[in-house]
Amino acid sequence: MLAFNITVILAQFSQKIEAIDTWGDRLLVGTSEGALLVYDVRERVSLIDSHKAFAKKPIQQIHAVEKLNLIVSLSDGFISVHSLPSFTLRSVLQKSKGAHMFSVDTTRSPVGLCVGIKKRLSIFQWDGNDFVETKQFELPDQAKTVVWSDNSLCVGYKKEYNLINISSGIMSHIFPVNKSSPTANRLTGLDLLLLGKESLSILVGLDGKPSRKCGLTWSEPPVVLGYSFPFIIAITSKGAEIQLLPGPSSDRSNDRRMQLQQTLPAVKQGRFICDKNDIYIASTSQVWRLVPVPLLAQIDALEKERHFDEALLLCENLPDTPSSSSSSSSLSSTMGGPYEDLSGIKAARIQSVKRAHAVQLFKEGHYEQSLGYFAELE
Repeated sequence: MLAFNITVILAQFSQKIEAIDTWGDRLLVGTSEGALLVYDVRERVSLIDSHKAFAKKPIQQIHAVEKLNLIVSLSDGFISVHSLPSFTLRSVLQKSKGAHMFSVDTTRSPVGLCVGIKKRLSIFQWDGNDFVETKQFELPDQAKTVVWSDNSLCVGYKKEYNLINISSGIMSHIFPVNKSSPTANRLTGLDLLLLGKESLSILVGLDGKPSRKCGLTWSEPPVVLGYSFPFIIAITSKGAEIQLLPGPSSDRSNDRRMQLQQTLPAVKQGRFICDKNDIYIASTSQVWRLVPVPLLAQIDALEKERHFDEALLLCENLPDTPSSSSSSSSLSSTMGGPYEDLSGIKAARIQSVKRAHAVQLFKEGHYEQSLGYFAELE
């Protein structure tokens, strides 16, 4: 079953792609030559701006902070801050010297910036004019990945994950990592972190404690992960693999419905995912866009094909209520219609699928099971 339609929007890229992000309806591409290219991706993809001297060295990471009209980038061991829409340089954070990664949290007030520098994390916050360093945390090893977790930071190292309380500095162990590189994602709109352990992705709460009975198993350890409600997207050497986010009570070990997924072998060379709004996957020379099939359309198709268990699973993943205006917009496009009384939509679709399932069971002679479903509907 298709969860996404995929299209190539940039092919045979002349420079090596090193980083991507979105800024509204524009796609930002950072290259190995230090150029920043801006594409309009609304209908026909077109290059609308080019900043060849954005950085002197390869742009390793880039993040558009739309609420502040800023771009934060990493190049040559320093964090730089540029203004939008002018793309003029505001500052180079001298205290970020030696940086190898960063993570921005726009849900905080003021906006927070965490920078990985060798075996240290430096915390910056926006003061209205620039990012100012407020704290430093010494680490047992170099951080491979960092995500914000409310008033904590989830840090993935070569051998383990830790949770660091920003206020107290207390570091707590989450779980070990064996052979694969750690991956960490915060799922937008949910109080969940998705942490990788070899070929398994484990869902934990913002406190680092497991929040699901089961995780997600991939064909091999993912290079990078993305999230588009209610699907998790993993990039491996074989391509993109897509699975449903398991519910709080789901157990994939004995629930065949949880095997629902899609594989996209065309993106086997993917290295980066941008999942702010639309989903973009990039290799060093191509960019793909993943367009979600509306959830309600997926449910209709599964119900029509009599895959009632799978249709019910998607119904259970419909949100109950919107969490914010931005998430409302995203979910509206995913659902395929105006984002209105979702709790009513969810309940109605669950009832519809169960009723259709009960009727089909009755036609097939499974009377006792059918009557059980009808009893639930009363």
